[in-house]
Amino acid sequence: MRITDGLLGEHALFYPLFDSIEEVAASAESAEELKAAFKILESAVLTHASLEEEVLFPALAGSQSAGGPLSVMRAEHQHIDRLVVALGRSTTLEQAKDELGQLLLVLRDHFRKEEQLVFPMCEEYIGEAKLLELGQIWAEKRGL
Repeated sequence: MRITDGLLGEHALFYPLFDSIEEVAASAESAEELKAAFKILESAVLTHASLEEEVLFPALAGSQSAGGPLSVMRAEHQHIDRLVVALGRSTTLEQAKDELGQLLLVLRDHFRKEEQLVFPMCEEYIGEAKLLELGQIWAEKRGL
């Protein structure tokens, strides 16, 4: 399997989880309840970004046309990291809802950019054999 297929599969799992967490947020009675709901997803979101940074992006970095999009993706990963930390530090329900709302908005937008721009760019510039090799690394890191 190509790494882009694995990462797209992860996106497909994230979207309904985002919706579920929003449902929890709508009825949450405390910041802790909301943060606990997101905690389930936190590790998966952060390791997803880490796999892109460590496995996929270096393979794309040699492409001249990838420089701008990669810079944007890396900056967004840092923004996501900051939002995760901010959510974890929130002390009121209102603050937690605000942080979560921002985080989910950024994640959905970030995934859309990956799906529409970065992954197709990878498929064009990296090549099938390398994508399959990276897919094996992705599978190993995911314990598959």
